[in-house]
Amino acid sequence: MENESKHGLLGQNQGSADATLLSLIEELSGCHDNREVLRVSTAYMRKEFPGYSFFGLLLSDPEDHYWSFLAVANPDAPDKQGVELSHLPTDEPIDPILVEFGKDVSNEVTHDAALQALLANGEDELYMTQGPDLGRLAQALDVHASTLIGTRWERPRGGRGWIFLGYQEQVGFSENERKLYSMIVRVTARMAIYPEMVHEVARTERMGMSLRRNIVHDLKTPVTVIRGYAQTMLIPGVVDDPQTQRELLTGIIEQADRLLDDLKDILMPLDDAWRPQPEEFDLNVVLHQAVIAERHTERAQNHRIQLDAKVGQCAVYLDRRKIRRVLENLVSNAVKYSPGTGKTVTVHLTFDDKEVSVSFRDEGIGMNPEQLERVLLEGGRAVDRTLGIEGAGFGLDSCRKVLEAHGGRLDALSEPGKGSTFTAVVPRKLRI
Repeated sequence: MENESKHGLLGQNQGSADATLLSLIEELSGCHDNREVLRVSTAYMRKEFPGYSFFGLLLSDPEDHYWSFLAVANPDAPDKQGVELSHLPTDEPIDPILVEFGKDVSNEVTHDAALQALLANGEDELYMTQGPDLGRLAQALDVHASTLIGTRWERPRGGRGWIFLGYQEQVGFSENERKLYSMIVRVTARMAIYPEMVHEVARTERMGMSLRRNIVHDLKTPVTVIRGYAQTMLIPGVVDDPQTQRELLTGIIEQADRLLDDLKDILMPLDDAWRPQPEEFDLNVVLHQAVIAERHTERAQNHRIQLDAKVGQCAVYLDRRKIRRVLENLVSNAVKYSPGTGKTVTVHLTFDDKEVSVSFRDEGIGMNPEQLERVLLEGGRAVDRTLGIEGAGFGLDSCRKVLEAHGGRLDALSEPGKGSTFTAVVPRKLRI
């Protein structure tokens, strides 16, 4: 059933359609981030195709293995669905926005052959009213619609992109309307490349700075631990004990392996597109290794590191290497930010069937609320460099990103002059 009177294009000649596209291009050229691109594009959609419930973006990675979907609500529709446009962040590339605010529909798309064929191998335009294809797609995207119109484009870096309009009722589109809709989508996609390029340049600059900071921060820890093990072996009588000698040499080998792993991480720094590579392991064992390694560093020689761990195996399904680095960073920070002698760092591990919590309490300099917020949200430094505490704050920022990528978080409590407590919280099993 067609309802052509709903749409603004009906009755337009080619000249007025061209004028619409030229006006769209002019407005898009002034956009500096993707939220602005979406604001302009949806304004034209509401003008030409009023009454839709949501404006949907469906994007895949270059191999079509990972698909994510974001529905942006039409503020003028009584039955709107999706995220309010004003809630989306500015100055962010579109992919991280979809990861944070959208829905991972990889399983629904890749495990449904008909849906995969429809999206990855089918036509460049889709116009569907009630039927099995619409039902399959709406269920996968977790939306309600009686009409969907969509246009596909090839993304500049590979992968596919779809933009949909979803209506709660059956709506008809004339041939001219479909053409205009398709052109608006393609113009929007091409014009959005400019702010993406700006972000790419900024990201490249940040990566260069991160690379330099990573070399100093991340490589120093394993080198320091190796040096500590080697110095311990020089103590008279230590090498006479075969078991102690074996443990120290094993530690040196493990840290050398970690050094190679860290080099890989430095060449591929964490960004918003990073995804954990989970495996099963005992977090209790990894935490013990991190504490023992820190005890062998020179900076910890005048400190007491007390491990208070719940007895028993703590089996988890997480990214072992990244979680280990989080634990090592947090325990090393607790020692570094407790200058002086005789200080105690307490590491406390608790877990239940669903969640793991590891807290690191120090007796250090502490932070006021403004410093704590800067450290947690901006990855900055909390203390003056004249205190001689090394590091650029990047380690803590990396910890937060790793934990959030696992569905966890980094909590913190601090008081100037009384120390800080940082707590890493993660689910025991990463949900893929």
